[in-house]
Amino acid sequence: MELSTKLEVLAEFLSCANVTFWHFDKEMSLLSTNTESDNLFQALFAISDNKQTLHQYSLENQMPGFCSDAAALLWLVCPRHVNGVLADVYVIGPVFGSETSEQSLIQSLQALNIPPEWSYRTGTLLRMVPVVPHTLLIQYGLMLHLCLTGDKLEPADFQVISPGHPAPHHPTAKKQVHFRSGTYALEEQIFRAVEEGNINHTYPAEIYSRETGSLASVNPLRHAKNELVVCLTLITRAAIRGGLSEDTAYALSDWYIQMGEASESVAEVYQYTREAFQDFTRRVHKCKQNQGRSKEILECTGYLELHLDRQVTLDELARALGYNKNYLSTKFRREVGMPASEYILRRKIEQACLWLLHTDKPVQAISDELGFNSPSYFSAQFRKITGQTPTDYRNRTT
Repeated sequence: MELSTKLEVLAEFLSCANVTFWHFDKEMSLLSTNTESDNLFQALFAISDNKQTLHQYSLENQMPGFCSDAAALLWLVCPRHVNGVLADVYVIGPVFGSETSEQSLIQSLQALNIPPEWSYRTGTLLRMVPVVPHTLLIQYGLMLHLCLTGDKLEPADFQVISPGHPAPHHPTAKKQVHFRSGTYALEEQIFRAVEEGNINHTYPAEIYSRETGSLASVNPLRHAKNELVVCLTLITRAAIRGGLSEDTAYALSDWYIQMGEASESVAEVYQYTREAFQDFTRRVHKCKQNQGRSKEILECTGYLELHLDRQVTLDELARALGYNKNYLSTKFRREVGMPASEYILRRKIEQACLWLLHTDKPVQAISDELGFNSPSYFSAQFRKITGQTPTDYRNRTT
């Protein structure tokens, strides 16, 4: 299918969700959009100053990224480079990450420091912005990047863009945090899981029931937001010790704190806390996977990531990459710590976990998209790896 056709289908799909899709040239001149209110949205783009931020990011990076502005609007960008040079910039957004009250809209207008004569028009525009959780926004970005490059990414591959790129260190993570709640054992458990990149560790449910301090009863929402800051301070340091770059770790921490502060429900703030833990842990896990691996094995894992939608045998892998099968099998087991077949299965199950957690895809559809022979076989393999059936996993984490 032609790239233009793929992008037309995606643009129409996003239109159905009331999400704006933009196509800019390398100078950020608008080429096309799926919204009839492009003038108003471009005005919001200009006011929030994100156009320049996304352009600068696109010039320097080929991976997708997302950012938020002073009004808590989320933007996702997918640069397209040809021969290492920026050719096009595709943007999805803006969206709000959570339900926004009238008071929040007023605060958003104040945060943007817009001229008085623009207030009414911008207020009308903000009311048109849809609510899309950031996990779903990233799924849209995964589809866009696949259309542009044919490559399948993981959510952890998305970069967090901070205004004033590169990202500054978050001051909360640089000083002693005096607000403490909960037990030291729980915090150590979280810290260790992130530092080790242990993607099989579940964020402890006890965190959600802690009510240490008078603030928990007087102002539960403020208490939850403070918990989020404490958690992010903890896991940011753990992630850096685990191998994640400081720029990425602090930018990610800033982003989750912004999202938490913009939230208006306790449940949503705790959801961001859980997602932050999973996000940091996956990124550390990915860093550790790539440490000390040879060119051959990185090529293997890269090939497998692109073909999670079907069964890939060792024969195919060796033939596609031009290596001897026995040599590749031995080298893969030695560097990765497991046979290629087990690695493939585990990656499929990890992808299934993401879809079960963040989408409404039926179990059978997930089984088909990951190339399993039948839903029953998929369920059996899923249970073998996670200890739960796909349905139980989805119900337990929702």
